[in-house]
Amino acid sequence: MSSTTSTIRRVSAAEVAALEAALSAAVEAAIPNALSMQHGLRVMRLGPGEYQVLTGPDVPCGYTVCDT
Repeated sequence: MSSTTSTIRRVSAAEVAALEAALSAAVEAAIPNALSMQHGLRVMRLGPGEYQVLTGPDVPCGYTVCDT
C-alpha cells in the first residue's frame, strides 16, 4: 500500500449552496483515485468557505473523514 497523500482538489465558494455542490463534486471526482491507491478521503477545512480534498493512507479505504 502506498503511503503517499495527494491533494485532489481545493474548493472555495462564498455561498453555501455553491460550496456544497463544489465540495460534493470534488469528493466524487476523488473517489476513483482513492480506491486505486486503497486510501480513504480526508476533507480539510482551510478557512471560511475553503476546503481541500485529499487521499491518504491514514484514512481507511472506503471512508471519508472531515477535519474542521
